[in-house]
Amino acid sequence: MKHLLLTTVLAAGLLACASHAQETAAQWADKNVAALKAAVEPAALAAHVKQGQPAYDALFAQIKTGGESDAIASVTVAALSQFVMTQPKAARKAYADALLAAAQKATAPDVTCVFLDQLRWCGLPEQAKAIAAFTKSADASVAELAAITAYAVADDRAVKLKPPAPSSCLSFNQEMAKLSASARTKRLMEAFDGADNGVAGAALVWMNEKGNVEKTADWAAKLAAVADPVRRVMLIDALAIRGDKSAFDAIFACAADADALVVKAALAALLQLDATGFVTRFTGTLKTIDGGKVGAWRDAARQVPTATLIKPLLASYATFNDEGKKLALDLFRERRTADAMIPALAATDSADENMAIAGYRALRDAGTVQNAGAILMRLPKTAGRVAPEAQAAFAAIAKRDTTDTTVGLLRKTLLSMPEAERGNLYETAARIGGKQLLDDVEKAATAADANLAGTGIRALSAWVDTDSVPTLMRLALTSADEKNRTLALRGVQQKLSAKNIDKNPLREQWNKIRETEGNADNKAAIDELFK
Repeated sequence: MKHLLLTTVLAAGLLACASHAQETAAQWADKNVAALKAAVEPAALAAHVKQGQPAYDALFAQIKTGGESDAIASVTVAALSQFVMTQPKAARKAYADALLAAAQKATAPDVTCVFLDQLRWCGLPEQAKAIAAFTKSADASVAELAAITAYAVADDRAVKLKPPAPSSCLSFNQEMAKLSASARTKRLMEAFDGADNGVAGAALVWMNEKGNVEKTADWAAKLAAVADPVRRVMLIDALAIRGDKSAFDAIFACAADADALVVKAALAALLQLDATGFVTRFTGTLKTIDGGKVGAWRDAARQVPTATLIKPLLASYATFNDEGKKLALDLFRERRTADAMIPALAATDSADENMAIAGYRALRDAGTVQNAGAILMRLPKTAGRVAPEAQAAFAAIAKRDTTDTTVGLLRKTLLSMPEAERGNLYETAARIGGKQLLDDVEKAATAADANLAGTGIRALSAWVDTDSVPTLMRLALTSADEKNRTLALRGVQQKLSAKNIDKNPLREQWNKIRETEGNADNKAAIDELFK
């Protein structure tokens, strides 16, 4: 009745809009809600059906052309179209016949359409020919609606469909249902080995039914003999669902399979059967793991709780090969394992760039102030892809350090180092920011030595915020070295082109700086940036 009420109220709203130009449909419905409810009450509709043709004639007479129909009558007609669908076929036929007769008698196209539209819901297949006659109407709206209605009432394709033939799975399931649990084993094995993947899957479902007598070992032994990777994955999943740890070794052997999907399924099954046992095998695998298997093992290990995973990894770390160590360092980084910083520092000394990067990334995410000095000792010597990782590691620790110990250590080291070796330290300062480090780098950027000044300017250009921009603008005008003036200008351009930059405070500073005597071309270029 909810759908019935919705349909009829919508119809009433539309008619109300047509009949009462000064009111919206909602306003009219609000005023007449009691009458609307009364019209669609089952008892009221049943009364119309009981009276039959006389009641229908009186009702249909109130459907008029040009939007002059009685709104309550329109609601009642729509409601009856829904109501008779729930009644015996004789009641539906009587109402549908009355609608068809009314459509045939109507002279106005819009009135004809009202009755044809209701026949779409409750018309009968035997009326299709009579309804189709309206498709020859000179009125396009009547002809189009008649075609739709004729199709709707005659669309009985479902009853003409042949029942589907029993599928192989249905037949197999019926067969298994008739067998006792003790008699299924041989047949299940045969079905799994058959050509039909669907039946093989059904066999594995039955394998885990209660009361079956086959042993897990019988099915686990089949893993080594199954050539098709899809079947092997199916069997691995079924053994995992079974939950019997005696299948663990057979499934573990599949973790070395050449097929990536088999490996993934095997690792997921091992985790499901025994997470602690998985970690034991994982630490053993990391001793000899090759790069092709790292991704699958990493993804699986990420599912293991930290309390179960990390301690065994730390205990066995020294026995891992390089690929294994990199994987372990990745997991230490993700779990923020402070106890793993000693092996992480050792990894940073590796000649293998990827190993060194893995070490620095672990330090970046889990390192403490106690590790800062060791990183600082290595920073001046880092190069290539390793240098930015080392800088990021030290900067991350400095940002976590609320005592400024790390920044103080960096400043002290800067002063004690030869100028030619300070490049990485200045770039590290740029990642940290702050007034103290900015002062130190600005001194370098304004040094008489052009090489040292260039190093400082590069660091200011990479500064973590815009605090370095005033110095860069000044140096773009006044640096004694032409190359360094260009470097400073590029730094200003980079900073002022950054997304979401607020130029207003910097514009005020530039208005003061531009009064300084200096390079006219660079001054004009900076003016353009502020336009």
